[in-house]
Amino acid sequence: AAILFTAAVQDTATQGAILLFVYGAGMTVPFVLAARFIDRFMHWVSGFRRYLGVVEKAMGGFLVLFGLLIASNSMNIIAQWMLNHIPWFGALGRPGGSYYVSCCIIVFCLYFRASGSGISNGRRRVAQSTVDAGNL
Repeated sequence: AAILFTAAVQDTATQGAILLFVYGAGMTVPFVLAARFIDRFMHWVSGFRRYLGVVEKAMGGFLVLFGLLIASNSMNIIAQWMLNHIPWFGALGRPGGSYYVSCCIIVFCLYFRASGSGISNGRRRVAQSTVDAGNL
């Protein structure tokens, strides 16, 4: 509900709509990318399992750290660090700031489409093997 209130108090309806669009894209793009690259991801995970215990402990440590930062009202430390070291994050809240993120997503998708990777190759292989089996 906070995003709706934030969008409602923007200077123009267009700014509010852009804010809601970026929020919605941020909520859905990870799932779309996960579906698009599930074959590669599953292959990668099979080799990554031996490190899973270390990663879980590290993520638990980060969770505790963020909990302490939230409890002590110190999240602005991380926000300021991100703005200092990743300057384009500051453009995300400004009108037109989502342009940079959109360009990055488009380049990312075009790169993987050009490399011929992903689910569509698996479908072609299955279709080709079905055709080959029919020719026997």
